Formats: sequence, structure tokens, C-alpha cells
Amino acid sequence: MTQFAIEEQILGVARTLSIRGEFVLEHVSAADAALLRAGSDHARTLIVSLSECEFVDTAAIATLHAAFRRAQGGAGMEIVATRGSEVRERLERTGLDRVIPTFGSMRAALAPATAQAGDRMPTELFGDWVDSSS
Repeated sequence: MTQFAIEEQILGVARTLSIRGEFVLEHVSAADAALLRAGSDHARTLIVSLSECEFVDTAAIATLHAAFRRAQGGAGMEIVATRGSEVRERLERTGLDRVIPTFGSMRAALAPATAQAGDRMPTELFGDWVDSSS
């Protein structure tokens, strides 16, 4: 089991929170504080990556939904969850993937935010720079 951790990063027009380990009730307080802090940056889309998250419980789902509602006053919020993963299946079963835009990769999640800003996608993570207008 991976230890629970949250890592924050700015990628151009997006602020990302990567959550690792099991996102369960005992970690909701720390996650909500990080989501609140990151979500206060109304100039950037908040992207929550659950790609390295092993499990989410109903408290975590509720926390993500509350963060999404708060982010609607700003640049919005998206989720990254690997297709076929237990976490992605949980998001689909609860319907959260129909409420919060959910993508299979960080690159896919960054594309709408960068296109909306008319910016270049900060793909140093992917080895090159990509013009999102093409």
C-alpha cells in the first residue's frame, strides 16, 4: 500500500493536485485543505490527478464534489483517473465522472484549459512543447 500524499504543482494555466495512496475518510481533512487552497487560484483550472490513487471512499467522493462546486466560481476543476482503474470505476459508479470533467491522462486534462486560454500546453512533462491551437 502506498502512503497517502498530496503534491501540488503549477503547469501553465492549470494548478494540479496529485493524490497518492488511499483517499479515505482519515485523509479527507488534509485533502480538503489542499483542494481549498489550490481552488482559491481562480486564474487556473484545478486538475486533481487520481492516477496514483489506489482507492477512494464515499467521503473522498463527497470532498471532490464539494471542491468542484467551489471551483465553479473560477476557472473550474477536472479529474485525471486512469481508465480501467478501481478509482475510475468508482467515479463512474457514483456518477461523479458525469459531474466533473474526467480524463484518462494529464495531457488530455490540460488540453481544454490551455485551448481556452489560447496558450501553449506546458508539456515539458511529456518531452516537448505543443501548441494547443493545432
